[in-house]
Amino acid sequence: MVPYILIIGFDIYIYIIMNKVLGKKTLNKIMAVILGLSIIIVIGLRHPSMGTDLGYGGEYGYLSSYENLSELGWLYVLRNPYLNYEIGYRVFNKILGMLGLDIQSFLIVCAVLSVVPISCLVFNYSKSSITSYIIYMGLPVFQLLYSGLRQDIAIGLCVFSLIFVINRKIIPFIAVVLVACTFHSSAIIFFISYPLYYLKFSKFQRMLSCVFLILVYILKRPLFAVLSRLFKDNAAIDDNGAIVLFVVFVVIYIFCTIYNDESELQSGFLNLFYLACLCQAFGDLYSIALRVGYYFMITLVVLLPNLLKTMPKSKEKLYSNIFVPIAFFSFGLYSIYSSSWSMAYPYHWFWESV
Repeated sequence: MVPYILIIGFDIYIYIIMNKVLGKKTLNKIMAVILGLSIIIVIGLRHPSMGTDLGYGGEYGYLSSYENLSELGWLYVLRNPYLNYEIGYRVFNKILGMLGLDIQSFLIVCAVLSVVPISCLVFNYSKSSITSYIIYMGLPVFQLLYSGLRQDIAIGLCVFSLIFVINRKIIPFIAVVLVACTFHSSAIIFFISYPLYYLKFSKFQRMLSCVFLILVYILKRPLFAVLSRLFKDNAAIDDNGAIVLFVVFVVIYIFCTIYNDESELQSGFLNLFYLACLCQAFGDLYSIALRVGYYFMITLVVLLPNLLKTMPKSKEKLYSNIFVPIAFFSFGLYSIYSSSWSMAYPYHWFWESV
């Protein structure tokens, strides 16, 4: 647990020291960079055995496929869906292999592509970088950094495309999401982000939508069966007990609705976060629904810190600014400790013997 605690603890110490000589806005941006680099170091320099899908020491997994794709010819890489990997990810592996990068360098590049877009989002739009990263480390999408390389790069690209959504640049947005789809096909759902971001809802409509979320959760099994037949998908139910996250997300959505300052950024990100809640309604029934929700839950890293900053001065604001970071940090550490799929705990540096 030490590296995870140090990421936040050390950076809070830096913040306290530098706060005496720098303005808050400048320091906030500097912290966005420092925290992003800290996470890249921890993720990129981890031992290759950390991450179920990496398949360390085995014949299958991202590590062995990287070595194999590096040696295959270009025609084979372009024409054959090696292990059903999307073409962008295959080409990505081939290019890095041609550059002679070893496994550890490959993991570092993946970490950079996954984390830098989130750092850019925090740098440009968050009013509290430290809170943003605490929230990020408390979300399931953080653990995906260890195992789900393809989807994490796709998520990173989609997060980067949000900058174009915010600035109303639809062509670059479409281009970036299309590239994301070549790394993980699930990124196609992110195309809905552009129109959804600009929809306007009243507080009453948002509260009413919470009732819809609860109804969806109650009726999730018959709805899942209907959707499975509709899309001709024979997906199996995998009851994974993820109800806690659904409840937490609904509570956060209600909290954000109550204190929403109605700015375009906050309202737009709240719209996107609603999709994360909707995906999570099916999350404890079908884990792929949860993974689709990863694309939208990442908006919390800006939505929630900004809301905490803009709340009217009151006891509620004081308590919220204390409770939210502590809750996310504690939940993040617990998830890292208890989760088996990410293999994020115990942590090992790449030079350690495992």
